[in-house]
Amino acid sequence: MIDSKPLIHLYFVKFTAFFSGCLFCYLLQTQAHLSAVSASALAAFASTFVPLPKNSDHKGIHSALYAGTFTGMCSPHILRGPIEIALISALGTALYLAFKPHFGGLGGRLGAIAFITSLFFFLAQRHL
Repeated sequence: MIDSKPLIHLYFVKFTAFFSGCLFCYLLQTQAHLSAVSASALAAFASTFVPLPKNSDHKGIHSALYAGTFTGMCSPHILRGPIEIALISALGTALYLAFKPHFGGLGGRLGAIAFITSLFFFLAQRHL
């Protein structure tokens, strides 16, 4: 039997990073009235100053956070609040972890994950 503790921990860490990036980008768009691109850039830039534990996967955490900021660029008509942000972050984290091994060395990986996540979420909203 496979021990699922490390996988659950990995998902939780990546989800927290993805959700944080998505939420921060969303708040910058809706509260500070920044454009989607400016909000994502500022959220990603600010995240580089967040101290992380020395034994953590800094690159992986920042990558998940950046993917979250890209996903947070969604229209506020699609992401209407914290519940939608949590749902899209759960989906985005799952796709991030599933696609990460297949996109190694390819540029645009995080943007592609954000686009696929946003597309799935938009379609699910329309059909549910």
